[in-house]
Amino acid sequence: MILADRFKKEMTQLHIRVLPETEESILLKLTGIHLEQFKAKFNNVSNLARNTCLSPLCPFYLHKMSNIAEHVRDVDCVIPGFHKAVKMMRNRDHEAIYKAIKEGSHLNYTNFIEYNKQKSRLSSDRVQRVLLSKQKEIFMDLIAELAASYKSISLHE
Repeated sequence: MILADRFKKEMTQLHIRVLPETEESILLKLTGIHLEQFKAKFNNVSNLARNTCLSPLCPFYLHKMSNIAEHVRDVDCVIPGFHKAVKMMRNRDHEAIYKAIKEGSHLNYTNFIEYNKQKSRLSSDRVQRVLLSKQKEIFMDLIAELAASYKSISLHE
């Protein structure tokens, strides 16, 4: 258990600041490094990739993955819809964004099964207490950084 907790803590630190990018910039990075060439699957909602890790600190950075969800599940620092909420609310007050994320008002209500999974994860002790409450300052800084990134991206779209 000690090793698992240490792994989560280390991996959380590596993945806490994953910034959004344009599809073009992801493809350019993949071309610029000499990894196995593949087509990145892009998520327009969050401006993140669906099949590669975008954390420059991660040992699996820009490596092809069949499913990024499995990778981040192992890391256990995922807050459902975090990037989506910041993108949607990028022009609002950062405290309002944090509150919306903590309450889950940004979750996907159109798919009931997915909503229940996201709401369950968001309500977990790990997300509410360990991540959002204990590390509020880190997440407030991240919200500010992400909001600025999303504003910049929207200017270029």
